[in-house]
Amino acid sequence: MKNLKLKPPKLGDLILKFMTREEDNNYLRGDFDEEFEHIASSKGYLHAWFWYWFHLLKSLPSFFKDLFYGRFIMFISYLKAAFRSFQKHKGFSFINIAGLAVGMACFILMMLYVLHEISYDRFHKKYDNLYRVIRIYPDDQNLPFRYLPVTPAPLAPTMVAEFPEVVRGTCIADVTGTMKFQENTFSEDGLFADAHFFKLFSFYLIRGDEEACLSQPFSMVVTEKLARKYFGSENPIGKIVNFSKQMNVQKSGSQNENYDVTITGVMSDVPANSHMQFDYLISFTTISSTPGNREILQNWGRSQYYSYVELLPGVRHESLHSRLAEYTPRFRGRDIAKYILQPLKDLHWSPLSFNLPGSVTNDKKSIYLFSTTAFFILILACINYMNLSTARFSQRAKEIGLRKVVGAQKSQLIHQFMGESVCFSLIASLFAILLVFLALPAFSHLVERKLEINWLSNPWMPITVFGMVLFAGLFSGSYPSLMLSSLKTVTILKGKVEAKKQSTGLRNILVVFQFAVSICLIIGTLVVRQQLHFVRNKDIGYDREHVVVLPLRDDMARNNGKVLSEELLRNDQILAASGSEYIPLEQNNIANIACINAAGEKTSIEAFTCEIGYDFFDVFQVQIYAGRNFSEEFKTDEDQAVLVNQAAVRALGLEQPIGKAINKRGQRIIGIVKDYHHASLHEKIKPMVFYLRPEAYSFLSVRILPDNIPDTLQFLRDNVKKYSPHFAFEYYFQDDYFNEKYNSDRRFGATFGYTSGLALFIACMGIFGLVSYSTERRAKEIAIRKVLGASIQSIVGRMSKEFILLVALANAIAWPISYLAMVKWLQNFAFRISINIWTFLIAFMLSLAVAVVTLLYKALQAAQADPVSSLKYE
Repeated sequence: MKNLKLKPPKLGDLILKFMTREEDNNYLRGDFDEEFEHIASSKGYLHAWFWYWFHLLKSLPSFFKDLFYGRFIMFISYLKAAFRSFQKHKGFSFINIAGLAVGMACFILMMLYVLHEISYDRFHKKYDNLYRVIRIYPDDQNLPFRYLPVTPAPLAPTMVAEFPEVVRGTCIADVTGTMKFQENTFSEDGLFADAHFFKLFSFYLIRGDEEACLSQPFSMVVTEKLARKYFGSENPIGKIVNFSKQMNVQKSGSQNENYDVTITGVMSDVPANSHMQFDYLISFTTISSTPGNREILQNWGRSQYYSYVELLPGVRHESLHSRLAEYTPRFRGRDIAKYILQPLKDLHWSPLSFNLPGSVTNDKKSIYLFSTTAFFILILACINYMNLSTARFSQRAKEIGLRKVVGAQKSQLIHQFMGESVCFSLIASLFAILLVFLALPAFSHLVERKLEINWLSNPWMPITVFGMVLFAGLFSGSYPSLMLSSLKTVTILKGKVEAKKQSTGLRNILVVFQFAVSICLIIGTLVVRQQLHFVRNKDIGYDREHVVVLPLRDDMARNNGKVLSEELLRNDQILAASGSEYIPLEQNNIANIACINAAGEKTSIEAFTCEIGYDFFDVFQVQIYAGRNFSEEFKTDEDQAVLVNQAAVRALGLEQPIGKAINKRGQRIIGIVKDYHHASLHEKIKPMVFYLRPEAYSFLSVRILPDNIPDTLQFLRDNVKKYSPHFAFEYYFQDDYFNEKYNSDRRFGATFGYTSGLALFIACMGIFGLVSYSTERRAKEIAIRKVLGASIQSIVGRMSKEFILLVALANAIAWPISYLAMVKWLQNFAFRISINIWTFLIAFMLSLAVAVVTLLYKALQAAQADPVSSLKYE
C-alpha cells in the first residue's frame, strides 16, 4: 500500500504526457516520478502532491504560449508557402480555385434548395404538435383520390370539446375575391380564418390584437405586401374595402357574395416555406353572417373547410383515429369516409398531400436527387484538385527534400499540404459565394422557390458552408499530402522522383469516375429532353393552340353562359365558343357507369364524367369517332343522350355501343368520341362520359384566330364584364396550361442539363491535370523520341491513346447505370419513348470530343517543346 501512495496523481501524469513531445516523454516523466517519490519518502505524500501540481501548473502558461505561438508561426509559414505556390503556378492555381469554386457554388445552391424544402412549416412554435384532419376512403372504393383534406366546419370545435388530448382547433377555408379600394381593384387569394388561427400558427401580427382581429364578422387581416399595394405608406387599420367573393370553379355549392370588410390587423408576409399561402384573412364568422348562410357552420353535410388541431405534447396522434372513426356515422350518416390526423411536419412530403388544394408539396425523391447531385459535384471538384496537385508534384520535390533535410517531419509536411488545401478551399468558397449571389435568381426560377441566403436567420447555412470548406480542403488535400510527404529524401536529392504505379492507377480511377458521372448526367439530360419533346409533339387528341379559357366565377355569368357564347360568336376573330364543367387536364367527377355488354352481362365501370355545351368538341377540335355530336335539333339530348370515349367502350365491352342505355336514368349513347388525353401523359386515358348541359358553365372555352390577339382579348373582357361586373377578368391559354402540367419534368431536365455541363467542365479540368502530370513525367521520353525522329502526330497520338481508353471505360461503366435509372424515371409516364442506342452514342461522342479537345492542347504543347530544355541536364 505504501508503494501505491508514492505514485504521482494519474490526472497529472496524463497532463504531463500531453504536454511533452513523444521523444522527450519517457525521461521527463521519469524525472518527475523520481522527484515525487523522493519528496514523498522524506517529507510525506501530501507535500509531494502539492509540489507535483505546483510545478505542473507553473509550466502550463509557457506550454500554451509555445503551443499556440509556434503553431501560429507555422501556420503563417504554411500560408506564405501556399501563396508563393499560387504566384509561381498561376495557371494551375487558377484552375484549382475555379474548379473548386464552381463545384462549391453548385453545392451551395442545391443545399439552399434542400434546406428550404426541409424547413417547411418549421417556423411555427407548435410545429411538433399541430395536425390537419383529412378524410380517407376505404380501399375498395377505387376512387382517383382516396384522401380529401376538406372537412365539415363543426369538426374542429367538436374535437376540442370531446377530446381531452386536443388543446385547441381552428377551421379555415380558401377564398378568391376581388378587392376594391378607391381606384385599386384586383383579384386576390386568401383564407377565411377563425379567432384561434394566430394561437395555433406563428404568423407575426404587426398591427392589431391577435385575440380580437378575427373575432367579429366582416373583419380582415392583410399582409404587409397587400397593405402597400392598396394603401401605400398609410396605416390600413380601420380602412373599409369592398370584397366580392368569387365562385370556385372546381367546387360545387359555392356562391357569390359581396360585402364591405374592415381591416383590423396587418401581419408580416407569409414565409415562402409555409404550406399555406395567402395575402389576407377574413374572419370565419363572416361566412355565417351573410344571407342564406346562417346555419352553414353547424352543417356536418358540407365538407369544404380545412380543420387543424393542436395536441398535448407527447400524445400519439394515431391513438385518436379509432375514436375519430365514430364521427362519420355519428354526424354524417352513411358517409363511408373516416377522419385521420396528418402531422404538420409530414404535410410537405406526404403522398396524402399531393394534388390536394391548399398544399405546397414536394417528393422526397427530388430532395435525394438534389442532395446526391450536390455531393457528387463537390466530390468531382475535389478529385479535380487532387489530380492537378499530384500532376505537378515533381516541381515541388526539391522543396520537400530541403524541408526534410532541415528536419521537417512527415506529419509537419502533411499539415503543410493540408493547410494549403484548406487555404485554396477557403479562397474558392469566397468566389463560390459570389457565384451563388449571381446565379441565385436564375436558380430560384428553375426550382420555382423563393430562395434567399439568410446567414443569421438560418443557422444551418453557415454550418453547411463551413462544413463544405473543411470537407473540401481536407478531402482534396488528403491524397496529395500523403503522397508528397512520403517521398524519400535521398531519391529527391538524386533527382529520381517517379510516381508509383498505384498512384498513377488511382489518378486514372478518379478521372474515370469523373467522366462516368458526367456521362450519366449527359444521358439523363438527353433522355429527359427526348421525353419532353415527345410530350410536346405527341398527338393528344385535341388542338390546344389558340384556345382561351375563361373561368366563370360569377353566378350571373354562369347562368347566362349560352347567351354569352352567342354574343362572342358575333366577332369574326372567334371561331367557336362553348361552356363546360371541366376542361382538358382538369380532373373530372367520377361516377359508376353500368350497361349490358355484348355477352348479355351487366358491366359496371368507374368513369370520369363531364357536362359540356353543344360546341365543346368543336372548340377543342376533338373528333367524333362514331355516331353524332350533341345537337340543338334533338331536344331530347339534354335528358336522354350521352357521349362516351373509346376507352369507355372498351372497358364496358360493347361491340355495338350506339343506342346502348347506360346508368339508371336510361340515357343512351348517341356518339363515340375519339380518345384524347384529358389528363397528362403521366396517366393512361381513362373512360369518360359526356352529358349535355347548355347552361350554367364553370368554364367558357373560346377558339380564336391568331391575328390581332390583344383586340380579341379586349373584346372578351368587355363582354364577360357585362355578366360579371364585380370581378376581375380572368383568362389563360390552354397551351400555357398544358405546359404548366410538365413544369416539374422540365425542372428535372434543366437540373440534369446544368449539372451535366458542370460535371463535364470539372471532368475536363481533371483530365487536363492528368495530361499535365503525364507530360511532366514523360518530358524526357518525349524529347528522346523527337530526337530519334518521331513526328508530332505520333507523339500526340501515343499520349492521347491512354486517355481515350479512360473515357471509353467511363462510358462502359456509365451506360448500364444511366439506362437503369432512366428506365425507372420513364415509368412515371404512361406514354413514353423507348431509349435507343443513339442516345448512348451521342453521350460517348460528346464526352470523347470534349476530352480530346482538352488533352490536345497540353499534348501538342509537350510535343512541340524544344527537346534541348528537357535533356540539357543529362
